Amino acid sequence: VGKEFMPAIDPGLVIVKVKMPVGTSLEETDRVVQQVEDIMMRQKEADVLGTFTGLMEGSKVDIAFSGSGIGNTGVNEAMIFAHLVDKNKRKRSNQQIQDGIRGQFPQIEGAKIEFLDLARFITSGGTGQIPIEIKIFGKDLESLEKIANEIMAKIKPIQGLYDIDTTLRHGKPELQFVIDRDRASQLGLNVGQIASIMRANFEGQVATRYRTDGDEFDLRVQYRDEDTQTFDDVKRAVIFSSLGSQHHLEDVANIMEGKGPVKLYRENQKRKTSITANFSDRDLGSILNDMKAKVKNINLPPGYFVEYGGEAERMRETFVALGTVFILAILLVYMIMAAQFESLVHPFTVMFTVPFGMTGVILILLLTGNSLSMVSLLGVIILAGVVVNNGIVLVDYVNQLRARGMNKDEALIHGGVTKLRAVLLTAATAAFGMLPMAISSSEGSELRAPMALAVIGGLVVSTFLTLIIVPTVYSILDDIAHKTRKEVSKRLIGEE
Repeated sequence: VGKEFMPAIDPGLVIVKVKMPVGTSLEETDRVVQQVEDIMMRQKEADVLGTFTGLMEGSKVDIAFSGSGIGNTGVNEAMIFAHLVDKNKRKRSNQQIQDGIRGQFPQIEGAKIEFLDLARFITSGGTGQIPIEIKIFGKDLESLEKIANEIMAKIKPIQGLYDIDTTLRHGKPELQFVIDRDRASQLGLNVGQIASIMRANFEGQVATRYRTDGDEFDLRVQYRDEDTQTFDDVKRAVIFSSLGSQHHLEDVANIMEGKGPVKLYRENQKRKTSITANFSDRDLGSILNDMKAKVKNINLPPGYFVEYGGEAERMRETFVALGTVFILAILLVYMIMAAQFESLVHPFTVMFTVPFGMTGVILILLLTGNSLSMVSLLGVIILAGVVVNNGIVLVDYVNQLRARGMNKDEALIHGGVTKLRAVLLTAATAAFGMLPMAISSSEGSELRAPMALAVIGGLVVSTFLTLIIVPTVYSILDDIAHKTRKEVSKRLIGEE
């Protein structure tokens, strides 16, 4: 059975992230975006389309998911949102639509056009959790880049893996000017004034607001586009000093071409870079195993190591936590039954239904094509307290019959025959109560169905095996307990 953190859901929204090469103009980015828009609008499931290209005017923040790290970071990036018609009005799922148009995107050297997985963004609590992340730790950026490129080449052929990328980014080309402080001071200027004037010249400054019919519009004053296109335009930018004189930028600064700062990532005070990817048509567990098999053959320099994050890390942490909860649930159920039966053996007999209930969980997940996830594991925890009910009914009645003087074998046979209807009705009630949740196809049903299926599968298998396994184990353990008591009595009080 495959493993994943959360089942994939159909959010009814397709998001495409366009990343043009660093330094691409807004106009060129928009030209490519229009091609992507045309492709998406040709899909009959698309209802409404919206696009954000570049950055919001003046604010310079992530426009789609502020603070999440997945919004636009420059004029070379764009995000396209396609809202789909209702789920019951289309034949293709969100993922099938993405798979169908992925190969139609324009192929541009240095550009990346990829889908953002909104479903996993939702199931991760809006944290922008990366589906697959390979974290590489080390000191030297060049070495990290070399290792990242090698790993990306290794994992690229893995089936179901796509949109492979790295968090390493090269600095954006820019014009840098170093101010001659002595010369500027002689002209009545300082660094702050020059920076403020240059920003107003090229980015603009809101001078006033225009009001009409209750609406307000900012009036921004800045250089014309044709005055900011070349290196010479920047050098000839006009700066007014506090002395009333007029100068050019080149009079007070040395101007040169350079690259902007590179964003560095750290975790636990260690420098890192990450390889990220999306996946489809396969479960996370199997893809992760394939990736680990590829990565372990790479020779890493001393001081460099690899860890796996994203959904894989959350899946591991969640499975460990739910496993602990499952063990505690079993212990609590055992303690309650021990108090009820006033015995340490008979509760153990009933607990044998739990592993057979797990068999039913695995079988139904295989038959329905579902994976073992946090949702289905919640169903397993529920199952730990439900599957024992039939065993309790049977064992309690057998004990009553033996108390009336019936021998063990007769009590087991008579108890099984008498309580058959009660056992079947108890299990059927719980199973049919879960059935609407299991077969629902409404919005968000992908998150509910695995839990219901886990309970139903475990109940069905454990119910039929209860009438066979529980009497058998009861008989065996009772014989062992009888012999143990006899042996203990013999050693304590002698042969008599």
